[in-house]
Amino acid sequence: MADTQRSISDLLTALFQDGQAAGAISEQDVRDLIVSFSTEHAGFFISASAATTIVTPGTFVKLAGTSTAIGGASAGMTHPSTNRLDYDATAVGLPTRHFQVDASITFTTASNNQVIAFALAKNGTVIANSQVRNRVGTGTDVRVVPISWDLELASTDFVEIWVTNETSATAITADRMSFSLFGHIQ
Repeated sequence: MADTQRSISDLLTALFQDGQAAGAISEQDVRDLIVSFSTEHAGFFISASAATTIVTPGTFVKLAGTSTAIGGASAGMTHPSTNRLDYDATAVGLPTRHFQVDASITFTTASNNQVIAFALAKNGTVIANSQVRNRVGTGTDVRVVPISWDLELASTDFVEIWVTNETSATAITADRMSFSLFGHIQ
């Protein structure tokens, strides 16, 4: 039988409920417990920077550039396209997990006195409260922003980094970025 990731509630009510008879817990139940408590994790880094075009100042767009997966991702995570991590993208049925997101981005812009904002996007929708802002004094400045956030991902959800220039339509180039997710069951 295949190992099955389960929620904490499912583990407590279906496999390990109070008052079970001796020997009621099977080898498969223990295997399901082990895979359920395994951490889901994945990450990527920018391997080729590219300018992100800003059409409308203050409107977020997906950050451009080529990203490369960091080796050793868990089975429930994929990196199907640049600047994107998917939870259980190839199959359906993993339990909802609580994820810690950590990203660090260095960037430049060609114009002076620009306010640049980065944010996480879940399933293509910016998470407003995850937004971090930075002011670029001169176009030659290399600035850095960290993003640290907690979120829930259900089966087939995905996460990306989005960006906007709040001051003008001047493009933003992320020359370095690391992005990682670590999740556990609820």
